[in-house]
Amino acid sequence: LFTLPQSCSQPLLELQCKTFFQKCENVTIPISPSSSIQLSFPASPCKDSCDNVNFHCAQLLTIGGAQGIDCNMVGPTGAPIYPANYSIYLVPGLGSVQIQCVSSIVPVTPPFFSCEAWANSPIDCSPYVDPNIFITASVSQTDLVQMVAPQLAQLAFVPPSCSIPLTEYICKSAFSSCFELDNNTLPTTFYYGQPICQDGCQYITEQCAQVFSIQNQLPPSCTTILLWTTNLSRWL
Repeated sequence: LFTLPQSCSQPLLELQCKTFFQKCENVTIPISPSSSIQLSFPASPCKDSCDNVNFHCAQLLTIGGAQGIDCNMVGPTGAPIYPANYSIYLVPGLGSVQIQCVSSIVPVTPPFFSCEAWANSPIDCSPYVDPNIFITASVSQTDLVQMVAPQLAQLAFVPPSCSIPLTEYICKSAFSSCFELDNNTLPTTFYYGQPICQDGCQYITEQCAQVFSIQNQLPPSCTTILLWTTNLSRWL
């Protein structure tokens, strides 16, 4: 967690703390005209806290082929894990109680996208990275290098049949080629990063299957859908 830039680690830490250490709400419930009981209920983190993680950590999540957090998932009872406004708790014989969720203190704002000249670091990525790369305001090139460098260093002990395609995958995931989309239908220029081809992902899972198994790591999911976009495939 502490190797992540603050723009990502802050909303991620907020969500983790609010999930594991939920706020306690005391509610007084009348049981007769002259008496009542007091019950305690947990206040779940609101959906905006979950959305914040996907917004601010989007570029870092793609490095590992991750798809972000499903902010619409439900628990065993069918209730949302991250409610939009409140959670409903049933009290047998006494009806139900609505508990307001705990909203995020970090502003929910999508990251700003742009194209930026690659700084030629780390040098191992030179054969695979284009001069113009995709960057968000939430994550700088320095942040990306700090994320990628330890992963590349571990490949020194991996056979070339796996380390070469895996190096390409790591580098292209972190420093994707940047393209501009500018036409009359958009209010401004839109920048986007070039996805890695699906066959490239599948090739990695085949060539590095033994390495992933030995290190007890899951291979990249080659059918990942990015949750912070509109059904955009991670692999084309």
